[in-house]
Amino acid sequence: LLDELAQQERDKVGFEVVALSALPKALRTRVLRLLAIESGCSVNDLNREHIIAVDRLLTNWHGQGPLNLPGSVNVERVHGRLTFYKTR
Repeated sequence: LLDELAQQERDKVGFEVVALSALPKALRTRVLRLLAIESGCSVNDLNREHIIAVDRLLTNWHGQGPLNLPGSVNVERVHGRLTFYKTR
């Protein structure tokens, strides 16, 4: 059920920090996982610690730079949005 709700919320909130931050943590972290996977993160290597770090970009942001995620994907908070991008 939570995975289904996360997909519905992902379609509504997209990458917007304010909208993501308003979600309950259980839903928000599942949405973040979906966003990371959709952006190219390796499903098998993406773990809880990665998602918690991405969540901190929403809940404890103080200007930190990009995070490196599995699958050569970075994520950072830019202009009120989470931006995921491939590196190489």
